[in-house]
Amino acid sequence: MNFKKLMTRIGVGTAMAALALSAGLVFSSTANAQAPMTVFGEAAASDTVGILVDGKACKDASIKADSGSSTGSIFLGYVDLGECGAAAGSSIGFSLNGSSTDATLTWRAGGAPSAAKGITLTSTGVAAPTVPSTGNAGLLVSQESGSSWLVFALGLLAVGMIGSSRMVSNRSK
Repeated sequence: MNFKKLMTRIGVGTAMAALALSAGLVFSSTANAQAPMTVFGEAAASDTVGILVDGKACKDASIKADSGSSTGSIFLGYVDLGECGAAAGSSIGFSLNGSSTDATLTWRAGGAPSAAKGITLTSTGVAAPTVPSTGNAGLLVSQESGSSWLVFALGLLAVGMIGSSRMVSNRSK
């Protein structure tokens, strides 16, 4: 077998493998997706509401204007499966302006508070855990392996393109 045929076969094989892996990536991140748990309730526009998962600070809820609320604002947040260790049965707690509250929910996919006005938060006066600063670390690594598959597929595609370009450049001579 001469070098041209070998490079052609490597290029075609690599391109086919990259195509097959790329097609699988489209569905890898959505195959096990579940609806997040929604948490909401009344809050003042100046409030800071933290969401805790199993007693550990996870993230802050958004404060949104709402004319139907007695305070004129609500807090709104979502907790995905696996986010901050959330799983079925995990305890979801809250902090209000840096203090703990007694309000808790149990995490479930697609769950939400049962009351129409949501959760009523009352500060206990005890300092609550704070969300640790991770910089951009949370954006670099996800809990799914989709990004590593993407890098692998792109690498295969690059090898296939290099092999194909060498084959084409050798034909013109």
